[in-house]
Amino acid sequence: MKKLTIFLLLMCFCATSQAQTSRRVIEKTANEAISQIALTGHTPKDELIDKLAADADVSIDMLSRMGDPDDARQAKACVRLIDDITAYSLTANGQRYVNLVRNGLKKAIDRSDSLEARLHYLDQLKKVAKPADAQHIAMYLSDPDMAAAAFAAALCAAGVLGVPLRALERGSGAVLRR
Repeated sequence: MKKLTIFLLLMCFCATSQAQTSRRVIEKTANEAISQIALTGHTPKDELIDKLAADADVSIDMLSRMGDPDDARQAKACVRLIDDITAYSLTANGQRYVNLVRNGLKKAIDRSDSLEARLHYLDQLKKVAKPADAQHIAMYLSDPDMAAAAFAAALCAAGVLGVPLRALERGSGAVLRR
């Protein structure tokens, strides 16, 4: 029994250390891509974008909080890299990462303090949104600054007008009556 317990603890430790390594690798890859954008202005290589897209739910959230606020080039590079990851997920090679991108963009919107950044991430979410996202997007209708963009994103999320309108009515009927 002791051996089994020790074995299970070691397995948990290994899994935890692998998760931390993964975050470090993502951060290193993101820094490399941000430097490439900030210094050259070129889109990073597909290999870098693919690595970041493979863990997009973590990398997009991380990128949304990266960047020195005093360095405009670096901050713009972070936003542009998120745009590049979103665009990559719409290609044939990146299609398998769309769900991760959607989750990362939702986290970035929820955790961002800047209205401009939140609106930009919502616009990116609109490009990859699915009907299941309409309910999450509906919660942004209560924010007067985001209501119009959230309504447009929710309509795009469903593709069919009936689905998001039902979700929006449950989420915030007052906005729809205006």
